[in-house]
Amino acid sequence: MEHAPGDSVSSPQQSGKRKAEPSSSIDREPKRQFNATPSVSQPEKTGGDPGNDPNADSEPPNDPGFASYLRLIAAANAESRVAAEKREKEEEERRRRRELWLDGTILANCLRDREAETERRNRLSPAARLQENGARLLPQLIDAGASITLQITPFNSRGGALCRAGNDCYIKRAVEEGSEVDIPPGREPQKIQDGFRIHVDESKPYASGRQSYYHVACFETMMDLEGLVPDMFSLEVKPYKGDYTQLPTYGLMFRKWFEHKGKINLQKIEEYIERDMASREQYADELRRWQENHEARECDKRFGFGRGCDCPPQPEKQRPILRDYVVAGDGGCRLFDIVHHRHGKTMEQSWTVWRDGPTICLHEDCPEYELDKSAIEDENAKETETRDTLPRNPARRH
Repeated sequence: MEHAPGDSVSSPQQSGKRKAEPSSSIDREPKRQFNATPSVSQPEKTGGDPGNDPNADSEPPNDPGFASYLRLIAAANAESRVAAEKREKEEEERRRRRELWLDGTILANCLRDREAETERRNRLSPAARLQENGARLLPQLIDAGASITLQITPFNSRGGALCRAGNDCYIKRAVEEGSEVDIPPGREPQKIQDGFRIHVDESKPYASGRQSYYHVACFETMMDLEGLVPDMFSLEVKPYKGDYTQLPTYGLMFRKWFEHKGKINLQKIEEYIERDMASREQYADELRRWQENHEARECDKRFGFGRGCDCPPQPEKQRPILRDYVVAGDGGCRLFDIVHHRHGKTMEQSWTVWRDGPTICLHEDCPEYELDKSAIEDENAKETETRDTLPRNPARRH
């Protein structure tokens, strides 16, 4: 084969020698192995001390912080295991109840439990059933922020509101048992017709709520009314349905019952009321005789109107004093006894919240007026020093 004059021609020996030469410097170096695990530089052994040997078995460092960290980790793991076991149990229970519900077992159990509960309550006395109802109702009223008041039954609604005691209502049971109860013909026995009733108001500020009414006897059996005074149970002081022409008034027995949370001797208050009524009649007779004698002698013409005369002095009002009517311990009376007492409405007055301090009454007809006359004078003197526009006796009222 002929070649051009400038071409270089390699002999077969030279081409073979070039093929034997390595193509790059990589072939002249040892191949490196790739290791995915990062290499960690090992410290050099020093002195042959086994304590400095990192490969030797050693305990974790004695660090309080590290130990507390390990305890927290262990506690968290334990809580996680407990939570996981709880979730598994709940899921298993839901699965089991789902299976029971599908085959009707749960429904049958519910019906059986309901029948058993009905039989149990039927074996109880009516008073015991009312107490159970009250024990379930009281926490609901506390959570709802309800207020309980003793309310004068309005004349236009007597016989209209139903007692929420239901089938355990005392009046309804009395009628069913054949007892003599004063109920007008055609009226339902469960309707409240007493002069007083219990009003349960679950209204919120600026929002109306459920209104419930009870007989005093029924509600007093359901709950301990003395323990609810005055936080939840009090006398109704607002007029009925916004009629502000006249505030409600309550007799002396009602006021004393709420003042001392039922710890009163009703017989002593009754005796005081009767003595007071007798003294009023006696004073009225003496004053009438004195006026007749004064007019018969024509003292106003002879001595002038409003001037003194030689007549006997005008008789003074002699009022009894109510003493020793507060009892201690487990004594006292029920509110139901006052509702149907013949003197329950005697000596009626309006009721307001009293201030702290000694018992002071403004009205002269109050039984404490004679006892606290000196306290009233001291109260007047203190109030007059600060304000000259106060009334004559700026003490608190009933």
